[in-house]
Amino acid sequence: MSTANKQLLFDLSKVDWIAPFGLTTLSATILACLRGGKSCSWDPPTQLPCREYLTRIGFDQLFLPNGAAALQKSTSVELKNLHDIDAGYVEALTDVLCGKIRLTEDQRSQLFMHLIELMQNAKDHARSRMGYFVCAQSYPTRGTVRISFVDVGRGIPTLLRTLERYEGVKDDAKLIEEATEAGVTTRKRRPGGMGLTFIRQYLRESQGTLSIVSERGKVTFQPKKIIRRTNRAGERPFPGTAIEHPDASGGLRTAGCISESTSKRYAGRARSRGRTALASTGS
Repeated sequence: MSTANKQLLFDLSKVDWIAPFGLTTLSATILACLRGGKSCSWDPPTQLPCREYLTRIGFDQLFLPNGAAALQKSTSVELKNLHDIDAGYVEALTDVLCGKIRLTEDQRSQLFMHLIELMQNAKDHARSRMGYFVCAQSYPTRGTVRISFVDVGRGIPTLLRTLERYEGVKDDAKLIEEATEAGVTTRKRRPGGMGLTFIRQYLRESQGTLSIVSERGKVTFQPKKIIRRTNRAGERPFPGTAIEHPDASGGLRTAGCISESTSKRYAGRARSRGRTALASTGS
């Protein structure tokens, strides 16, 4: 049997924990494979808490035939594949974030509007037929919140290089950092360029972290320093943009350790024997 006819297996059997970054990246990878005509299946986590979490957060509803609906909890916002702005969803994200830090009504309103702008960016700039994935999880005992946006459309470096002043900039990490500066936007007909700026400022004030991965660059904004990384030769670029608060380094944990949250880790190995089939039931 040719490789093209074999099933692509997403093996999560040894995963005991998955964060929003890992979940949204995994979901975008699965949908890209399905839209590309691949036959996909998965081995679900054997750890019951992790398996139940995937059901509760909305993974089953999106990818399993007759999958159970997501369960609403005050500590999480369900995994969704969006193609447009969803104000109700942004309100839920705002509620989760405001649970960690006290904001005035004006600050809450600003946060709401800038989360809307992040959705607008994913819709307008990425130009992905798959839309984008987003979810959030609060960890009360740790006092942290994780929110992740992932699309597999046009990345930030590609977009900024359409502007004359960035045409010759080859460092993707530098372009990602530039995208968080006030007023940097590729929009021509209306103002923009404040969404990432405000989120970065908000997280700095709340001692949080913002991580952005796009194409060959990754930038992590910590309260007192910025960590930049550009892929080495031979490393695969991230096809689109992933944004997470507070940390994009540990999206999926296997066998008690943190593993990289990249599509090549999730793809598993192409095997002919079947597992539970996956389908884009909610996209």
